[in-house]
Amino acid sequence: MTDLKKEYGVFAEHFGLPKPNEDNPILQCSWLAWQKRAELAQAEINELKQKLEKLESGEFVLVPRELPGHIAESIINKGEFLESDPIWFGIMDTEYYKERLKDKIYELSLKHKSLIEAVEKDHE
Repeated sequence: MTDLKKEYGVFAEHFGLPKPNEDNPILQCSWLAWQKRAELAQAEINELKQKLEKLESGEFVLVPRELPGHIAESIINKGEFLESDPIWFGIMDTEYYKERLKDKIYELSLKHKSLIEAVEKDHE
């Protein structure tokens, strides 16, 4: 809820007014417009606070719009090899593995892009 006394104080300071002046219709109109703008600003602040609460609740996560290659590669390789396994290092150096990895990264990037687009449509 907007505190009208506080808002009038800001309004009066902005226009150099010592106290409410109900005799001046131009100032009254300006004050009414100021009040409406303050209400709209407060509604926007409340909406942003609700969105922030949702973000802080863990209900949502922030992800980059474009899926970075190193993250995609990490997702693809998750659980497939041990970092100390020399056999996997040999396999990873082959051209076949590198081409398959590029294909999988591309597929994963398309899925990620579809997810981002679906979320954006949901928030329009």
